[in-house]
Amino acid sequence: VTCSLGKNICDYGSISAEFKDIDVVIHLAGLVSFWRKDKDKLFSINVDGTKNVFRAAVENKVSRFIHISSVAALGYSNDLNNPIDESFVFNWSVAEKYKKHYMLSKHWADKHLINENRGRINLNIVYPGLMLGPGDSNNSVKLLGALKKRKVLFNPPGGTNVIDVRDVAAGIVSVLEKGQKNEHYLL
Repeated sequence: VTCSLGKNICDYGSISAEFKDIDVVIHLAGLVSFWRKDKDKLFSINVDGTKNVFRAAVENKVSRFIHISSVAALGYSNDLNNPIDESFVFNWSVAEKYKKHYMLSKHWADKHLINENRGRINLNIVYPGLMLGPGDSNNSVKLLGALKKRKVLFNPPGGTNVIDVRDVAAGIVSVLEKGQKNEHYLL
């Protein structure tokens, strides 16, 4: 996947020099797919690409790193009395059993950041729900159309959180302006 600089985050050599003299990195490049055939792409982009972006930030002494993850990285709960938050502990063998590759790729990318950071960078991780918004002619239109036609006949485990992409953007700005050092935020 290419970033706004036109570089491939999966190729460390193509991005490392782009982080020189940068104060803040907002890392939101990633792949969203629920197709099992995309497993390798998901792990390559979401995990290895995130590792590359973080490595480039650390090596170039960037002071702040904001990673846009996903609520999927937190897991899910079917217990109505135990809603998830940023500290929720999920049994990841369930996601492995059911081949939830998107969830796993986002989870492992976050784990890498947390484990590798060791206080080197002010690291914030943001967990937005399913983003919908203006200009999205694929996901939003298809999902809402299917719901309207009653073609969605199931409820995924844990339910689905939906958020307007404009609210996510405002949340990222808020974290940038007011976020506490090394905190994680559920949007």
